[in-house]
Amino acid sequence: MFTGDNLTHFYQYVVSTDDTEPQDGVSTILSTGTNINNQVVGLESNTTYYVYVRSSCSGVWSDWSGPISFMTLCDSLISSPIGEELQTLTEGGTLAELEVEGENLIWYSDEDLITEIEDITVVVDGVTYYVTQTIGNCTSEALAITVEVTLSIEDINAVNSLVRYYPNPVKDFLNISSELDMTNVEVMNILGQTVISHDVNANDTRIDMSELPAGNYFVKVKVNGNIKVIKIIK
Repeated sequence: MFTGDNLTHFYQYVVSTDDTEPQDGVSTILSTGTNINNQVVGLESNTTYYVYVRSSCSGVWSDWSGPISFMTLCDSLISSPIGEELQTLTEGGTLAELEVEGENLIWYSDEDLITEIEDITVVVDGVTYYVTQTIGNCTSEALAITVEVTLSIEDINAVNSLVRYYPNPVKDFLNISSELDMTNVEVMNILGQTVISHDVNANDTRIDMSELPAGNYFVKVKVNGNIKVIKIIK
């Protein structure tokens, strides 16, 4: 930017892996001149660089701008981890139990790979999880795995006949009852994160969900060593 009769005669550019402002006589100047289409060469792969620019207006240097940053690509494309896109686990299974081949696996709960989750996360029926692998400094695109959670036929029949719950949808309190004493009730959000957990040791319990935001939840009820998963709408 210039004012009055001041004119921009030329620019200086600095490209560095250091995100601190360049110092005269210390930093390497990439280019000095009026050319605004400067080519940057000799960059390392998978590296973050910072760009600084300043201009000479009527013989006076402006402050350095920036920085603006960019990251170079990997030398070669890293393939996604290998695994079936639909996998089945028994109730209580974790991400670590899914069959996936790859190095330095990282799990995410969202397609945009923003929310990282641990491999000890208990999977939720019908939820899709995303996993990448990292080789060297390069990370692959994600493999999406949708999980189906099942019980044995005997467990399904036993638990379904034991557990009753209401109301659904729920506003404040969820009532759960069972013919046998329940030992634990756990409420999870759609990311598989536990938001409520209660040890019960009774055949009736009342879960306060009033503070939870609206949405879908999964309630795990443990009875006689078996687990029933209930889908609840808040």
